[in-house]
Amino acid sequence: MNLRRIFFVLLILVLTSCSSLVKITYENGKYIDKAGGITYLAAGVSYEPVKVGEEYAKYGKTVLYTIGNLNPKEWLTEKYEGIGSIYYSEKLKLPEFGEFEPVKVTICVADVITMGINRVETQAEIDAIVDIYLHGEQTELPIDGLASYHLKCTSDKYPGIYYNLLYVAGRDGRNFIYDRDTKRSVEAGDVLKKYVWNEGDIGES
Repeated sequence: MNLRRIFFVLLILVLTSCSSLVKITYENGKYIDKAGGITYLAAGVSYEPVKVGEEYAKYGKTVLYTIGNLNPKEWLTEKYEGIGSIYYSEKLKLPEFGEFEPVKVTICVADVITMGINRVETQAEIDAIVDIYLHGEQTELPIDGLASYHLKCTSDKYPGIYYNLLYVAGRDGRNFIYDRDTKRSVEAGDVLKKYVWNEGDIGES
């Protein structure tokens, strides 16, 4: 087989692969699968995919992917590399944090890459985090926090999705949990103190 024939075979394979993707349109901030009768809404930044799966749908140069084993007619995601959006069917109700029922919290730091530094897996400690966030008194988040961490919560109730809260260590010794979507901020006390680096390890930022 000469080079020209090889080129055409590869081109056909590429075009066949692309044509197998679901064709979607983008209207008013929503992706729409007209053939399937599905409208996908953008979730807030607190929602992230646990695992990006296969290519599924395409609009122009934008490709959306499956999320783990979740039904792609309900959940899709961008190529997520620290930033990106996930989309869900308008027929679903996006869970609030109080409905999420986390069973594990992975504590991460984010710079060029996101790196996990610790995990909270004891349900009593996870429940304490949930309780202090849901029932703590709302307060203003400091703008000059010493360090911030991502609290990536996973749930058996919503597998495949992270609910990502922020944990901010203040320079005055106070600590906070913050939801970037709802803008709710509460003092966290010492509920996570043993799981994060000490001030001396972090240094001034």
